[in-house]
Amino acid sequence: MGVEILVRKTAARLLRKNISQRDLKRITRILLNDLECRTTELSLLLTDDDEISVLNAQYRNKPVPTDVLSFSLREGDYAEYCQNVLGDIVISVATAARNATLRDESLRNEIVRLLIHGLLHLVGCEHEGVSKSIANKMKREERRLYEVVKSVR
Repeated sequence: MGVEILVRKTAARLLRKNISQRDLKRITRILLNDLECRTTELSLLLTDDDEISVLNAQYRNKPVPTDVLSFSLREGDYAEYCQNVLGDIVISVATAARNATLRDESLRNEIVRLLIHGLLHLVGCEHEGVSKSIANKMKREERRLYEVVKSVR
C-alpha cells in the first residue's frame, strides 16, 4: 500500500502545528485498510486555493476554490493499466482552514474529514446527482470512517 503525500509550501504553513505528513500517511493507511484497498497506491496533494481553483476549472468547469477534489485512476480510458492505483486526492488547506473555523473544528479533523470524503469518491461513492438515499449512504460511511480514525489515534 503506497501513499505519496505532497505538501505545497503555501499549505505547509497552515498544517505545521495541526497534522504531520507521517500522521496523514498513517491515517490514510488505516482508511485504505478499512476500505479493503490494501494493495493500492494513492497520492495526496495538500495545496492552496489558487492551485485547486485551476484544477476545479480544468476538470469541473468551476473556476473557484473547493475543499477537495478526487481523481480516480480506476475509471476512464486507461483504467485497465491502473489496477493497483486508486487515484489522486487534492485538498485545499486554505479552504479546509476556513471550513474548520466555521464548524468550530480543528484543522486536523477537517483535513481527515476531507481525506475520507475524497477516498470514498475514489472507491465509487457519490453524493451529487444521485438519490437522497445514496447520498445519505455516503454520509453514513463518512461518519463511520471518521469514527474508525478517532478510535486509533
